[in-house]
Amino acid sequence: MTVTNSNKFQKFDYIELGKLYVGNSNVRVENANDEEELDNLSEHIGKHGLLEPIVIFDKNELNEEHPCYESRKKFPERYEILAGQRRWKAFKKLNDDNPGEGWNKIPCHLRSPPENDDDAIAISLGEGLTQLPYTMTDIIEACDKLFKRYNDAKIVAKKTGISKKLVERYVKYARLPPLVQDNLGAIHPNPKTAIHLAVEAADALGWGSDSHVSEEDVLKIAKEMAQKKIAPDANPRIYKIVLSNEHDAK
Repeated sequence: MTVTNSNKFQKFDYIELGKLYVGNSNVRVENANDEEELDNLSEHIGKHGLLEPIVIFDKNELNEEHPCYESRKKFPERYEILAGQRRWKAFKKLNDDNPGEGWNKIPCHLRSPPENDDDAIAISLGEGLTQLPYTMTDIIEACDKLFKRYNDAKIVAKKTGISKKLVERYVKYARLPPLVQDNLGAIHPNPKTAIHLAVEAADALGWGSDSHVSEEDVLKIAKEMAQKKIAPDANPRIYKIVLSNEHDAK
């Protein structure tokens, strides 16, 4: 592979949150404001610190002839975030929740401005693609291993920075019947949502403690929850009554 570009990164610095903004070229849009995900991220950063600095450039380096100049005049802030908006938002949450505790500045890789808007999009996309995420299976198995060692979701949450609620959900999922785990896609296309529904269904039905509840029952109710035929927050007795009536009718 031939490298044609010199190193674009200029320095590492801590930048005040209020001097940063998310540019229109940032690729991440759909899940950038997921509250639960931001809560989990801020909790992890609060525990372990920021493991990967965000990538920014100084808007003041753009002159009027630069292709990126006009589209950025409306932003009063100085630095544009090319990659790391969720990390920045997590820092803002930490700073709001813990004023005066040092979360008002975020670690940044400061690089030279992109050549144009297409270059900005390419940088944003490339930074995200270079970070291969863990699979849900990896995360669940790791949480389950730690839980088996400490037998306390609170300890696992403290050590990992993952919320106690999410740890408990993953541990419960690891104990669900194989039929349910193998059919997450049939419950919901989003794996995290499917896991949540599967655990909710198992809890509502008392799977594992009720001999009348089968693997098929858990999968069936999880699917119905996804379709909103039965509300996820309904009284668990409703599920048991429905299934009891079905079993009696057989």
